[in-house]
Amino acid sequence: MKQLNLKKILDAIKQARYEHSKGILSPDIKNSTTPEFWSQTRNSNLRKKQLIQLAKSKQPRPHSRKHPLGCSLNNYTDTKKSTYDPKFTKQIKSLAPHWFISRSNKADANKQQLLQIAKTPHWFISRSNKADANKQQLLQIAKTKQPRPNSKSNTLGRALVNYVNQTGKCFDPVFTKKIKSLAPHWFKK
Repeated sequence: MKQLNLKKILDAIKQARYEHSKGILSPDIKNSTTPEFWSQTRNSNLRKKQLIQLAKSKQPRPHSRKHPLGCSLNNYTDTKKSTYDPKFTKQIKSLAPHWFISRSNKADANKQQLLQIAKTPHWFISRSNKADANKQQLLQIAKTKQPRPNSKSNTLGRALVNYVNQTGKCFDPVFTKKIKSLAPHWFKK
């Protein structure tokens, strides 16, 4: 007896799952006479009004996972959802087009911004160009008999140590010979 009732319950659950997966609605929902249907409709209309108010006041788009209105917005504007509303979608997109910028469009805008920034000359200065500029500056300082740049607090001082240190990777024997001839007092201990 108990096994028979359990079988009926399991069959009813399977049938309900099947109907739900196929989009088959029971007659009371088809007729839209259930109280749940009407309360959901009222809530959806209220949410749509709230979303329109947010859009009119130029607020940022509500987050789809963190804000209940964000989830509703996705449901009403996604053509794949059963709750898709084309009139609402058209209205909300006209009020807040910034809510519907695609990721690829954002990426394109970011690329354009980076290209504008990249047009500034400092982006294209290579290390060797910078090293040549540093060496020229150091030679100029040595020619004008200025004191040696401090290697602990000055970038030119650190560069000088790198260029004249025979065991370093940046050692330049030609530069070392020139600088030692112009400012021998820099190298006395």
